[in-house]
Amino acid sequence: MKTTLLAAMISVASGSALAIDQLNVFQKDQPATAESVNANFKYLEDKIGASSESIDCTSTPQALREYMLNAKFAGDLTVNVIGECAGPVQIFKDDVTINGGTVFIEQNAPASFAILNQSNITLQGVTIQSGSVRIAREASVEFKNVTLPEPKSTTDHDDDPDILPNVIVESSTLSFESGDLNNLSLLARANTSIVLKSGLANPAEKIELVDNSSLISEHTPLKIERDLSVFNNSSMTAGAIEAKGEIDLETSSSLVADKLTTESALEVENGSSIEVVNDDETAVTAKSFECGSSSMAIEGGIKLTGQMNWNGNNPPAWFARSCSGELDGDYEGGIINAERSPVRIQRTDNGQYQELWLDQDSI
Repeated sequence: MKTTLLAAMISVASGSALAIDQLNVFQKDQPATAESVNANFKYLEDKIGASSESIDCTSTPQALREYMLNAKFAGDLTVNVIGECAGPVQIFKDDVTINGGTVFIEQNAPASFAILNQSNITLQGVTIQSGSVRIAREASVEFKNVTLPEPKSTTDHDDDPDILPNVIVESSTLSFESGDLNNLSLLARANTSIVLKSGLANPAEKIELVDNSSLISEHTPLKIERDLSVFNNSSMTAGAIEAKGEIDLETSSSLVADKLTTESALEVENGSSIEVVNDDETAVTAKSFECGSSSMAIEGGIKLTGQMNWNGNNPPAWFARSCSGELDGDYEGGIINAERSPVRIQRTDNGQYQELWLDQDSI
């Protein structure tokens, strides 16, 4: 018995057991041959330990999709991809790294990658040619040097078309470890956590955080080509933020930054809060600033370059419905309309605070 077991172990260690695609199953009263048992040992060893697979989509575009549909075994798996692969690619196991290759969408499928309820998934050096990435149900994912497709535009607002998200994350975590943010149109919702590591290149297209989601950016400055939206109990912490579109906080959301610049409006509404502290240069630069039923703490000065579009008087700043807080530093912009809002403003010419309660006041 000892001799037989030793022989089986030597066979497994030397890799001489038969290669099989699934475990051999033995029936009652059926003899279990040494070859079959050894093959089972080798199969389990390969699957439980770290393994690597090469997939070439050059002649078979569906090769990656079909392989990942059946990859449900335990253990770390690295899939090295060559060529252009047809999506959607669905991942059903934990501990997967997909390395290289290009993925495109066939037959108008909604997502290039679908990662649902899986942990430790890494896309590395992958080019996503079309479609989107969907991450959901407590998945944990890392992007390393991932190239994203250009996001699609909506067609229902011809005067001001919006763009659709190409990375949708729900109740999960996603970390951008390296590479760039080019083309990123991010929608994070339902208790999602996003991390942007330092050193990322190129501006993101659009970022939207919804429903108890959070984003921490170690990358600074974080540049955004369009809007930044933080809604419904969501939060964001960053260094410098530079957006061309609106920066909008709604419904008990928060934003903390070292510097904030937007070529459009800054809006803080419905129990939200904003904190920007910069002792070296202007803390906030925006076209206009609206604060309603919220709080602010801006230290380092504020510069408003335009006017609001919705109000007949077009003030550059509007503090209403008990907006409260402090603006400490230089103020440029002209009229502030302060309606029932106890806002303290540090005037640098004499170092004194001025508290605004009037319907309209100029500083």
